[in-house]
Amino acid sequence: MSKIRVLLVEDNRLLREGISAMLNEQPDIRVVSATGNGDALAKAKKIMPHVVLLDMGLRSQNSLRVAELIKREHPKAEIVVTDLIPVQSEVVEYVKAGVAGFILKDATIDDFLHTIRLPRERRSCRRRWRAHCFLKSSSMPLKAGKRID
Repeated sequence: MSKIRVLLVEDNRLLREGISAMLNEQPDIRVVSATGNGDALAKAKKIMPHVVLLDMGLRSQNSLRVAELIKREHPKAEIVVTDLIPVQSEVVEYVKAGVAGFILKDATIDDFLHTIRLPRERRSCRRRWRAHCFLKSSSMPLKAGKRID
C-alpha cells in the first residue's frame, strides 16, 4: 500500500516543522507539503494529498473557508482539523463542510497518528464491513448519516 500523502497547513512554524518531522518518521505517512501561508488550495490541487491536516486557528486566512474550498476542488482529500480547544458550534460547521475528523493539539502521538490513518482505514473497509469498521473506530465519524466508502 502506498504512503498516506499529507498536506500540512499550520501557520506556527515550530508546530509545522515538528509535526512534519514526526509524521515523516512513520513508515506509512509522508508529508508531501507543509505550508503556513495562503497557498493551501493551490498546493492541494498540485500534490493531491490523501489527508489535509488543517489548523483551525490560522491567522492569515479563514480555516473553515479553506476546508470548504479544498473539499469542493479536491473532494477525495480527507481533512483533519487540529485545534487546542475547539468550540462545539465551530466543530459542527466543519463537519458540514465535509471534514473527516478533529484532533486536539495536546493529544498523544498515538491518537494523533490514529486520526491521520483513520480515513484510509475506513475507506479500505468493504461495503459489507462498514458497520464493523465504524463501530471499531474511537474517533468522530467521517460524516454523520452518510455511508463510508
